[in-house]
Amino acid sequence: MNPKTDAYLGRIHHAEKYEYRRWDAANRRDEIYVNGRWVWTSTTNRDYVTPQYRYAQRNGSVYSAASKTNLKVVGTITRGTRVRWGAWDSANRRGEINVNGKWVWSSVTDRNKPAPIIPPAVDVKNYARFSTMGLTLRKNPISGSASVGSIKKGWKVVVTHKAEGGWVHINAGSISGWIKESGNLRKHGPYSVAVYGTLRTGQSAYNVMGGFQQKVKDQRLANSSLYQLWNRNWTFLTNGPKTVVAEQFQYSDSAGPGMLRKLDIYEGQLTYQGKPMYTRQNVPLTDGSESWTYKTTSFSEQVVKNSGRYISSGGFLKRS
Repeated sequence: MNPKTDAYLGRIHHAEKYEYRRWDAANRRDEIYVNGRWVWTSTTNRDYVTPQYRYAQRNGSVYSAASKTNLKVVGTITRGTRVRWGAWDSANRRGEINVNGKWVWSSVTDRNKPAPIIPPAVDVKNYARFSTMGLTLRKNPISGSASVGSIKKGWKVVVTHKAEGGWVHINAGSISGWIKESGNLRKHGPYSVAVYGTLRTGQSAYNVMGGFQQKVKDQRLANSSLYQLWNRNWTFLTNGPKTVVAEQFQYSDSAGPGMLRKLDIYEGQLTYQGKPMYTRQNVPLTDGSESWTYKTTSFSEQVVKNSGRYISSGGFLKRS
């Protein structure tokens, strides 16, 4: 082709590399090799040009041509997708972009990355869980959202809402925020202990519970009954149709194993006919969490139900 003519033969793209053959100084055009043929252009030079990228500002179609009169859809692009940019057609306000290895045209791209869409929060029936590690809570259910605080490993939290992408909103004492549920929360606290009698706050054996990292009052053990036997302070948790008032104490990984050994020894002191009255068991609470507690064995449950006094309120503080 003649470098003087203006016959349109096709497009080249920003930052693309082409084979060069010669320069026409009079017309200030380079002869380059494009798609199997030698053509002329005034937009190339020796220096390297950094490729540019654009982001889809919303979901949209991509077209085979720049002209808005050409409605041939050849694909789609999703909001937030980053694509290589090649050219801009100002008359039709479409950008040429590379999608899946092909150059196409779109009117939904721009230089700036769009702000992430915050998925709506869906209210759920509250349930409790324990953190599997130290966690940062986020302001919104999207990656990179601002931090609103952090919680320790083994902390008890209450899930109040969910959002798309596996996000849950949790209340954790004085702070609340969003985290991903999978891998971060679990039902059973390995070093969580629920107590219902003399180990509760302000009671005669409360000093045994020292060293905890979190305490949660006003909890309820599910499917349980409470009995009093012989001594006013000897209360026993059994299987039953109601609930029993409890407190939960959470211990760290460093303090937890020692605390469980200490409580095993403490609770193992009470025996009848040479058999222990308590055994440590993992039990459910009405909020959906699970903790260790000291409950009757099959033998001691029969003893307390046959000889003890049933505490219908389920509360140690309301016993006679």
